[in-house]
Parts: sequence; C-alpha cells; structure tokens
Amino acid sequence: MAVVAARAGQKRGLRSEYRIELGILNNMPDAALERTEQQFFALLAAAAQDLLVRVRFFSLSTIPRDSLGREHLKRHAYASAAEIPDWNPDALIVTGTEPRAPDPRLEPYWSELAHTRLHSTTTASNAGALPKSVSASSTMWCRAAKP
Repeated sequence: MAVVAARAGQKRGLRSEYRIELGILNNMPDAALERTEQQFFALLAAAAQDLLVRVRFFSLSTIPRDSLGREHLKRHAYASAAEIPDWNPDALIVTGTEPRAPDPRLEPYWSELAHTRLHSTTTASNAGALPKSVSASSTMWCRAAKP
C-alpha cells in the first residue's frame, strides 16, 4: 500500500482496480492545515491496504489566509479548487471551516465552494445538498463506478 501526494501540474494516472485518485479540498484554518494533511495521510495509510492512493490537495482562493497559510499552500503544491474538474478525482473530500457569518451563503468563500460542488456533482454518486454549515465537518463526493 502506498499513499502519495500528487504534485501541481501532474496529470491523472491510468486507472486500475488498485489505484484511487483522491482530492482533498482543505478549508481548515491556517494553523490546522498541516495537522489535517497528516491526519488524512495516516487514515488513508491505515485503510488503503494494497491500494495505491494518490492524493492531491486543493484550496479555495476566497478563504482568507495569512502569510504563513499562503506559504504553506505554496510549499505543499496546493492546486486551486478551479482545477478539480480537470483532475477529475475518484473522490473529493471537502474539509470544513469555521463560519463567521450567520448564514454560510454570506461567507466570502461560499460562491467558490458552491461552484466547486456544482462541477463535482456532474460525476458524483452520493452528493446531496451542500451542508447548511460546513463548520467542523467533512463532506465526501464520489464518482459513480462505471459498469
């Protein structure tokens, strides 16, 4: 089993029954970015067994970040959420962020998040409505398996 990070600009590999391409749209606060990455890698390593899991991290450009957060995204080759449809992952995990507005639709990132979800659901099998609050939660959209 191997869990590897995909680098920016890297195209999807050939599909096989032993390979999963996983996108993670990490919306966590700056202080939790690295810890979130480590947690996902540990969980995937424990669960994947003999599968090759390639992970690519994405971020929303509209989430306010300080200089350390922006540097972390750059250093770890995060791609823009706008690239998710082009990469077409087998599954997309979307982490939560702490809302500041009483209505999540008023958050600065809401339009970009909704647009990302719109593209993701064209190939998703279990994508329901976007959660009313994305605080402290994760949502996962998976592409339906082809018969």
